[in-house]
Amino acid sequence: MKKYSLPGKIWRIVYPSLILLGIQATVIIFAITAYIIYKFYTMALSQNISNLIDQELTVQALNYVFMPSIAVYAIVSSILLFFVFKREIKYLPENPQKFKPSVYVVFFIFGICLNILITFLIAILRVEQFFPEHDQFVALMTDKKNIFINLIAVGICGPIAEEFCFRGLIFKRARTHFGLSAAIIISSALFGIIHGNWLQGIYAGAFGIVLAFVYHYSGKIIAPILIHVGFNTLSVLSSLIPEGYEFVLGILFFVGLCLAVVLSVIIFKKIPFWKYKKTGETPPVF
Repeated sequence: MKKYSLPGKIWRIVYPSLILLGIQATVIIFAITAYIIYKFYTMALSQNISNLIDQELTVQALNYVFMPSIAVYAIVSSILLFFVFKREIKYLPENPQKFKPSVYVVFFIFGICLNILITFLIAILRVEQFFPEHDQFVALMTDKKNIFINLIAVGICGPIAEEFCFRGLIFKRARTHFGLSAAIIISSALFGIIHGNWLQGIYAGAFGIVLAFVYHYSGKIIAPILIHVGFNTLSVLSSLIPEGYEFVLGILFFVGLCLAVVLSVIIFKKIPFWKYKKTGETPPVF
């Protein structure tokens, strides 16, 4: 494998996250610009341009195009990073474990359970009041009017792109250059930072640690992808619970907590975390 200087190693680790940010910024700026041009054009046709002075077009555009833009960004990023990841495994090959199809369902449900657990911890600790920007993002993500777009952007394509980036590229590269512990910290920290607000950054960072461990010991990128998709999908679909039925969330919490314990045991048995600690063998990703 090619040897890199320290700055070269850092750049190789960081730049996949910059690709994500670059694509996201480009798509959103393009969409906002297109919306503003469209508004100018339509008002010019109706000879109503003077009304534009009193309108906050940028804010309107952001509210109107934000989630569709995120959907486009997620689709483009997942496709692009998939090819980068495929190229990467030629040089850092995987040695995945074999799982029965039922285990993949376990990964997906485990992600749902982790979402329930984190959601209720946030509610019990009442930390959202200190992070108002988190509520604004959640409101956009769970808007019933955009449920299909949100499901594509946040529930499916977003997690796929992020797992290729943070586990498939950043984690693997950091582990190669600096070892497992540093790789988990670096990939999880970058994963938290890219979410853009403090509260989400904190629990996304903790979630990233779980995903890094699962990927490291399973050797399959599909494992953290399914956990991540399950986690985010529940966030989107929770908006469908009608008002007055909040007790359903309490039931989900109890069920999710029980399932989280059970599924953790199943995953622990299917992925022999202890084996490598006892024998000193190299974990199966390389």
